[in-house]
Amino acid sequence: MAKIYKIALTFLLFGLLPTSVHAATLFFSPSSGEYAVGKTLSVSLYISSADQAMNAASGVISFPSDKLEVSSLSKTGSIFSLWVQEPSFSNSAGTINFEGIVLNPGFTGSSGKAITITFKAKAAGNALLSFSSGSVLANDGQGTNILSGSGNARFDLGNAITNIPEASIPSTISGAISVPKISSPTHPDSNEWYSNGNPVFKWNLPTGVTEVRLVLSKKAGTSPQIKYAPPIAEKALTEIDDGVWYLNVQFKTAQSLSKISSFKFNIDTTKPADFTINRYDNDDATNPRPLLMFESSDGLSGIDHYEMKIGGGDWFKIESENDGKSYKLPPQKFGTHEVLVKATDKAGNSISTSAKIILKPASIQKPTIKEVISPKMRIGETITIKGVITKETEDEKAVKTVAVVADIFNIKDDDSSGQISEFVEGVDERLIKTTESPIDESGNFDVKIDSLKIGTYNIQIYGKDERGMVSDASSDIAIEVTDNKPFYAQFVGWVSDAISRGFNGLINLVANGWQSVIVGAFGAALIYWLARRAIPFLIMKAQRTAYIVGEYKLNKRLLRSNQKAQFEIKILYDDLQKELILFKKIKQHRKLHPEEKYFKEKLEKYLKLLKTFR
Repeated sequence: MAKIYKIALTFLLFGLLPTSVHAATLFFSPSSGEYAVGKTLSVSLYISSADQAMNAASGVISFPSDKLEVSSLSKTGSIFSLWVQEPSFSNSAGTINFEGIVLNPGFTGSSGKAITITFKAKAAGNALLSFSSGSVLANDGQGTNILSGSGNARFDLGNAITNIPEASIPSTISGAISVPKISSPTHPDSNEWYSNGNPVFKWNLPTGVTEVRLVLSKKAGTSPQIKYAPPIAEKALTEIDDGVWYLNVQFKTAQSLSKISSFKFNIDTTKPADFTINRYDNDDATNPRPLLMFESSDGLSGIDHYEMKIGGGDWFKIESENDGKSYKLPPQKFGTHEVLVKATDKAGNSISTSAKIILKPASIQKPTIKEVISPKMRIGETITIKGVITKETEDEKAVKTVAVVADIFNIKDDDSSGQISEFVEGVDERLIKTTESPIDESGNFDVKIDSLKIGTYNIQIYGKDERGMVSDASSDIAIEVTDNKPFYAQFVGWVSDAISRGFNGLINLVANGWQSVIVGAFGAALIYWLARRAIPFLIMKAQRTAYIVGEYKLNKRLLRSNQKAQFEIKILYDDLQKELILFKKIKQHRKLHPEEKYFKEKLEKYLKLLKTFR
């Protein structure tokens, strides 16, 4: 009974303690701007929950139905993977509803996109977007509402201006003055964003214009107040703030004023927001195609695209609609990979971030090479490497081995052809190409390699599972590619060429006169004797020389392999001795555990075995 009271008292005490509450917010981006009546504007709803993972959010957005109407709702790029209620809207009531769920482990970040709303401006005036209600639930197993606040958005809707890039007003007033036709060499397209805050503008200057009036404004059609007399035909502005601007230009003559011409230009000199790269498959560190999530934001021009670079590879483009979603990397080998992601906005401003992705090797067996056909091949020939690999893996989570991959490196060391080892040490190894061969039901494989130039190559063969991950160990073999013909065949060619030249000389002698026939016949007899006696002798000597050179190279390889093996045995022997000394020190302080005792006996057994090889 006392135990029950103790538990109850503990519960009451902890219930009275204050709990740590993390904050989340809902906000719009962009949150302000100026738009002409009849035009469309896109506004994205974002969730910020930087301190704690959230897994659900809902809300009702209110907007003035007399000034705005919803054209569409988009879920592209949303952090929500499930929707309790599909996003919906009512233009008559001026409301937008949403309710979505983020699967475990939830979302943590400063700018998780929920939905994108496309409005059409109906009437001039101020349009306010606000939240009538909202909630953000923590991924804490209790559904704690961590929403601490929500932001508003306010847009200034003006009268419709058409053909903004150039003068849209009628070209003359009572046939008197042409309307200014404005252009910009630095900001030519009014629909694009530019990172240059120093725009330059030009316009035509008709005859009879005595004064030019200008004004820079947030609205089109603003009456110009700055006067230039004599008139100017060009104006350069400097250090203009970010945003949407209008240069308004008006001409004046002795009789009247022209209509105002407005040129819209957009400036964004600010980089996108900082962001992080998160990995979403941490439960499988052997996955060769890791799932990453990243998302930046830009309050003005918006994100245009992302670029990614893996290690020392080239940059490649990722479209902006993939942000906020899990992105699957191209297949990677085990090891540590630095991933760089660059976010670029529509004005060309960019920001980069990086993350180190660690891939662990899968439990794929190392291939075993059983036979190598033609380790010394000639140009145009094919080498076949036969072997076997275990298809089943020891890891229950791992998938089956389905193929072997051969990486082919060009090396300078030409004395190792035909050698099969764990590692083949080459100088200045350079990857030439990679080939892949499937395995049969028994795990057998045939790797065929051709189209290699003259030289020595190191071939590393790995196992590969059906996900694309390769084994952490490879079986290596060195091959040599030589000229099309062996030496003695080339020698026969040289002698044949000499015989041909001899007969041509004989023909020339006969052509010079019958008195040379005897000399020619003697020459032909001499050449015939050489062909019968000397050529087979020289071929035999060439073959014998090639055999001796081959024996020398083989002995050299065997000696080098033996020296390398002795060196590695010595290292292993020393390491075992160090381990046994460590056990001895432990035994001086305490009694060895059964596992430690068993391991010590094994080490002593291996040490005795190694002594026989020293």
